Parts: sequence; structure tokens; C-alpha cells
Amino acid sequence: MSWLPGALKEYLRYAPTLLTEVVDWKSMSQELATLSRQLLNGTGADHTRSSLAPRLPKRLRFGDAHRTTELKDQEKQELGDLILELYFTQVLGAGPFFLDLRVHKFSQASGDWLWEPGDLWGEFSPAFSRGLRDLYQGFYGEDRVLFQRGLVETGLVHTDWPETDKNEMERLFRAYFGGTAGPVAFSLEHFQKSFQDVFRLMMTKKARLGSDFLLLGMMLVTLYVALEELGRSHDVGPLYRKALSHHSPT
Repeated sequence: MSWLPGALKEYLRYAPTLLTEVVDWKSMSQELATLSRQLLNGTGADHTRSSLAPRLPKRLRFGDAHRTTELKDQEKQELGDLILELYFTQVLGAGPFFLDLRVHKFSQASGDWLWEPGDLWGEFSPAFSRGLRDLYQGFYGEDRVLFQRGLVETGLVHTDWPETDKNEMERLFRAYFGGTAGPVAFSLEHFQKSFQDVFRLMMTKKARLGSDFLLLGMMLVTLYVALEELGRSHDVGPLYRKALSHHSPT
């Protein structure tokens, strides 16, 4: 992938190494070409801002991020919570979203947080978007049937797999999510290992994922890079429910 812009290579550098092995090559190449064009000319970024602006978490708005001082511990906690809520706001909603959630993209101004996400954006297919919502709702709502349905809708499980393989994928993904209660510390290494295990099972089954997973993987990379840099622990369930509370399914 030597033809990719440097900024895209930076994203992929942190992604689980097997990601490019399990995502369908043709659809991945097309998605990467689209992302490269976005970096060159900013196509669609203004529309994505307009679409997301009404749904941003409270105290967050789009603006130029120029931070000149180090964040205090309380600010790191607040920003980490905000980034997690923003992540859920993006993946729970329909429509386009931005991929870059790294810390240097945020700053403070007059008591609010500013976010300058750049020009990289994506949009999930309707089926994948629905599957993600079912996965998170099934996990945090402790609804196993909904969780299993989300695994199928996102392409992580195929209906013709033996029950042992379906159960193993469920186990791996629950291990990635972690617990449903209490603060969680985020580690990029844990993220990479968890998804490597998921992708190994996909390769064993000779199954392929769509380009939606490339977009999700890139956003998750920036999420984990940000939260690891901030170094705080976060109670994820309430932040998920906070994002869900102002989301209207389509």
C-alpha cells in the first residue's frame, strides 16, 4: 500500500495486523482510495460536519483545536469521557462520521471543548450500522439474543457456522468489550490483541469482512490511542447510555 498518503498509513500502523487479511481486498482498496481523495480535496467534510453538529455531546462543538497548555488530571478525565460519548454518538447514529478522535484534535474555549476532526470521514452500510447498534445494546442491555444478532448483522458470525464457532466468536467479542460495570482503563495493546483473536477465527473460517470494518477499525484505533494517552479509567456503560439517550434510530 505504498500509494497511500502518509496520514492514512499512520492510521493503519496501529491497526491489528490481520485487519487487511480479513477485509475483502476489492472493497478495502475502493474505500482506501476514497479516503485518500478526501485527504487531498476535503470532499464531503463540510456535509459531515453539518450532519453531526446537532448530535454532538453537550459542551462539544466543531472549531480549531489549538491547545497551548498541558491538560490537568480532571480535564483528562473529562475529555476521555467526552471522546467515548462522541464515539458512541457517531456509531449509534445513521449518516456520515469522522474517523479521527485523537487527543490533539481537541482543545478548550470558554468552557467548551472544540473538535477539529480533519477531512477523513466515512459512512456505514445500513445493515452494518444496525448490527453495531444491536451489538452495543445487546452487551450493555445484557440481551444475549440481541448481541448474537448483532454479530451476524456485522458479518462477524455466519448463520451456517457450527454452534461452537458462533459461541467462540461471542466469547472473543465479549472479552474485547470487557465488563459492563465499573471504570475501564484503555490499552491499545489490548485492543490489538482482542481483534487479532477475532480475525484469526475469521481466517480459520475463510470468512471475509466488508469495508465497513475498515472504517470501524480506523476509528477504534484513534479512540484507543486517545484514551491510552489520557491515561484515565472510564465507566463506559453510562457514557453509552448517555449517547443512546439523544439518538433517534432511523
